Amino acid sequence: MTRPNSSTAKDTVEEAVRDALGKGRVFKAYDIAIKGLETGSNADRLHLLAATALVRSGAIDAAREQIRQAAIAGIDPEAMDPTGEEGTLLADVFEEIWQSDGQADDLGRALAIRLHRAQTNGDFQDLAQAALLAQAGGDRDKAGDFAQVALRKAADDPTDDPARPLVLAELFLLIGQDEEAAGQLENLAGQWANRPLLRAEARQRLEALSTRGVDVDQQLIDLFIPPCLLVYAGIRLRGGADGGLPPALEPALRQAIDKTLSSLNPAIAYGSAAAGCDLLFCENLLARGVELNVVLPFQRDSFRDQLVAPYGPAWLARFDRVVGQAASVTEVCQEPYVGGDAILRFGNQVIDGTARLRGAVLSSPPYLAAIWDFLADPFPGSPNDFVDNWGDPARLRLMGLDEIADEAKVTLGSADTEDTSIARSDGDGDLQKVAGLLFADVVGFSRLKDDQLILFWRFMRAIALHMGADVPTPRIIDSWGDAILTVHDTALESASYATALYSAFRAIDSRDFGLSERLQLRIGLHAGPIFEGDHPLTGQTVIYGGNVNRAARIEPITVPGLAYASEQFVAALTAEESALEAENQLAGGTYRPRFRCFYRGTVELPKGYGTQSVYEVKPWREASHVPAVIEPGRHLHATLANELYQHRRLAALFKQLVAPLDFPESLVGLFEMAFDEIVTNICSYAWHDRGQHAIEVDIDVSGDTVEATFTDDGVAFNPLEMAAAPVDGDIDERTAGGLGIHLLGEMMDEVRYRRDGDANHLTVVKRWRD
Repeated sequence: MTRPNSSTAKDTVEEAVRDALGKGRVFKAYDIAIKGLETGSNADRLHLLAATALVRSGAIDAAREQIRQAAIAGIDPEAMDPTGEEGTLLADVFEEIWQSDGQADDLGRALAIRLHRAQTNGDFQDLAQAALLAQAGGDRDKAGDFAQVALRKAADDPTDDPARPLVLAELFLLIGQDEEAAGQLENLAGQWANRPLLRAEARQRLEALSTRGVDVDQQLIDLFIPPCLLVYAGIRLRGGADGGLPPALEPALRQAIDKTLSSLNPAIAYGSAAAGCDLLFCENLLARGVELNVVLPFQRDSFRDQLVAPYGPAWLARFDRVVGQAASVTEVCQEPYVGGDAILRFGNQVIDGTARLRGAVLSSPPYLAAIWDFLADPFPGSPNDFVDNWGDPARLRLMGLDEIADEAKVTLGSADTEDTSIARSDGDGDLQKVAGLLFADVVGFSRLKDDQLILFWRFMRAIALHMGADVPTPRIIDSWGDAILTVHDTALESASYATALYSAFRAIDSRDFGLSERLQLRIGLHAGPIFEGDHPLTGQTVIYGGNVNRAARIEPITVPGLAYASEQFVAALTAEESALEAENQLAGGTYRPRFRCFYRGTVELPKGYGTQSVYEVKPWREASHVPAVIEPGRHLHATLANELYQHRRLAALFKQLVAPLDFPESLVGLFEMAFDEIVTNICSYAWHDRGQHAIEVDIDVSGDTVEATFTDDGVAFNPLEMAAAPVDGDIDERTAGGLGIHLLGEMMDEVRYRRDGDANHLTVVKRWRD
């Protein structure tokens, strides 16, 4: 293929790719890069830009293939000039792959490229990044050396880069110059006072340094206090001259809202904009300069007609002003309201989940502020419904309608009760039902010949058997060819079914059934109100509606081997898991969120369905379901969940391991205490999130020695560096922690710790025949 001589064409393609990446449109960026390669544009750069897009879409293996196709493997001067822009791109790609995949080799490649560039160019950015990567890899000495050189270079290399102070502060912290770091961070905190995303990034980077063994004063981290996020909800009232709020009550409601908002001082807010209390919240938030994100359960004009217009023209004008000034206005469903109350509850779920997703990015769980009537029924979409499903009482601020009315000396009659008119439908009752929707497609099915189709169905029967009986049963399941459609009542059930499908496809190789290639699955997930009924011709149950069509458009753009979900699905899933977590806490138990969701950008859906923000949905590892492997008298391998009670499971397995041996009962009890301490220590310090994690345990019995190694993928933490708590003196004067590790050293003959890549390894050794 002949390359065009014009460098302008190359630059234009690259600029378009970079522009798409900058806007989060990773799929568009990838498409532009691939088309550019077909026209002969700069191959090395476009392969690397395509790899960057793939990493951000979650397709790590495909990203590695793009690097291979670019003939770039680490530092290869014959294939590229590592001092040019290709070197920066390659280092960035390897670093992004490492952050996503956690492989130490990728971290090493990124560091090697940065070092090579730094030695050649002496560039401050490469030196600084090399220092931080070395620290991430556990080489403190190299990190300090690179930081010293980078700081000397910075003095001769001024720049207007707004992120430079944060990088300088990180370098100062690497070499223990806390005062210099504090100066940089204090200035930056002032400059970024109204930049919540940048403040969150600064805080997360400082916390990452702390978890990697750098002494970071908590006061420096607290310079970047996360912004307060708020979800608001207010009842709709009848009464008043224009069908809205009783005139005498509105000032009192405004005062109550103002008092609550003053106590929280929110920076970001999410909620609806119905006439009544919702709009009072909106107006107060906008007056405070808060970033207001309005989330409407259905199409805007329809919402305006249903929930604003009946209250009169004054409320219509207020609604128009609010949505005109809001930072964002989101329509959960792009269709008009057709009756029923399912869509109202779903709208609340999406508000809840969207705020929690934003809070996770900013390290700031949201609050709920609600004006409610505690005697009212929690019908779908009402504040009472919201409050009942919120859970966390510490982040709940309630304003009682009766108390507000009493203080304002306003008597609420029957005409002033909560307006529930929209939550009722005539005729057939609820016209829509909220559902979790899954569309799946087997990649490569269309290439199969007729003689291979019998083999394909044998493969699919094995898939079905592997999924087992624990998979949530779909309310509806249908298939045509290789396509699969399932309908569940919740997003959580749909996500669970998707996980079971993927697990089966990973476990079973289609080539073992005589097929020519290993088949992959791609899954699209969506949630929202749908229509359900009997088909007039077939009599079979069918589903239809705009959300069904949208779900069908997500699957074709999904990367093979992954599951992509709409923003609505992820918001509903997040809200459902949060509600389950709160419910279990109230009952005295625990619930670990089962799924992780990673934003993958904005995609253009086929057939004119516009754009859609999509996430990759991945399960946390359900470690407690992994069976242990025991060779009695010799070896035990167990995978424990990050739950404190798991030490009891390990103790029971240990008894099976030593059963054939003349193992002293007193030592069995000693190991039980050791397991309790180690598992508790890992669960307490290894992870900062609430998700499911695995602790791998290997125990070997050889001769007169028992050696047990515990491995986790948590943050770097060496328990042996903890100062032992004093064992004498008044118990009230002792510091927390340290005592268990001290006793562990007394119980065992040897205790070792090492950090290998992104994993902690703690080993205990006991000679048992002494």
